[in-house]
Amino acid sequence: MEVTIKDVARLAGVSISTVSRVINQKGLVTPEKERQVMAAIEQLHYTPNAIAQSLKHKKTKLIGMMTSDLSVSFFVSVLQILERELLSEGYQIIVANTYDSPETENKLVDLMAQGRVDLILINSTGGNDERLDSLQKSGMCFLGYDRYPAHNAFPSVYVDKADGIYALLAYLYRLGHRKMCFISGPPRLSTNADRRKGVRRFLKDYHLPEDSVLIFEREFSESFAQQIVEQTIYGENAPTAYITGSLILAIGIMEFCEAHAISIPDDISLATFGTFRHDDMVRPKPLHIADEYAAVADQLLEWIRMVEGDTPVLPTDNRILKPRLIEGDSCAPPRTRILNPDFEKPQAAE
Repeated sequence: MEVTIKDVARLAGVSISTVSRVINQKGLVTPEKERQVMAAIEQLHYTPNAIAQSLKHKKTKLIGMMTSDLSVSFFVSVLQILERELLSEGYQIIVANTYDSPETENKLVDLMAQGRVDLILINSTGGNDERLDSLQKSGMCFLGYDRYPAHNAFPSVYVDKADGIYALLAYLYRLGHRKMCFISGPPRLSTNADRRKGVRRFLKDYHLPEDSVLIFEREFSESFAQQIVEQTIYGENAPTAYITGSLILAIGIMEFCEAHAISIPDDISLATFGTFRHDDMVRPKPLHIADEYAAVADQLLEWIRMVEGDTPVLPTDNRILKPRLIEGDSCAPPRTRILNPDFEKPQAAE
């Protein structure tokens, strides 16, 4: 049920006109009443219709951008291209991290809407799709990137993750791997739903049992990747190849292997989604699916200029990028020895 200005006024214990003055920053309101109104707005997740309508009619040249985590080079690269093109045209980009939290995403949408951004670029957590759909219909403009909403509420540009993981699994299969492990972030993400589809299609096409590809999904962190590798890498039936849904997970595995005298690619093969910047300096150079940050940014720029020029972008105007597999030297035929957790890393000679 849509929250109205009356609901805000009732919860705050003030008049509708007082709420209106706070929202529009017009007229005198005591600090106490302003705090009551803002607390009610936050509690109800209220986005004023007037603000949503202003996105159509009153351009502010402010653009909101939500990222999963700005420490990931993909987001920084997209942002840099947008800034290079848009700052010279008088635009400002407000950037914030969600860390894949639906609650944080919801609050950021409210804050950006109240700040009268012209549109919001969103890397959706998948936890607020119904509300985002409602806001889109009321006049707010969302442009998705890297992920897409489950209910197709707004246009999105992203690499096909189902075909991407299929390509990685097939590559490893051709090397001889028959036991592989996929590690990624929250299972609710549309990207991970697509990857699971790709895994199922691969298993069916290659007539392999389900346990040929182990799947672990929880969070994008080095520690999570290291935990899963430590749980799975030892023993006779251990995976001989690992695929990660992000670079941060791949880094976690590389650090674990370095600390435990496990060789990449001699002991395990490693593949990932995402492009290391300056990957010629990363050893071993990972087999990966390119994140296509430049193509993503270019599509966002095209849509932004359409919206700012009052040309509608339809919610169904998705652009799905074909995955590009970039070969490296992090993969090899499966090992012949069984890894032993009691094996100690050799000490350096004194």
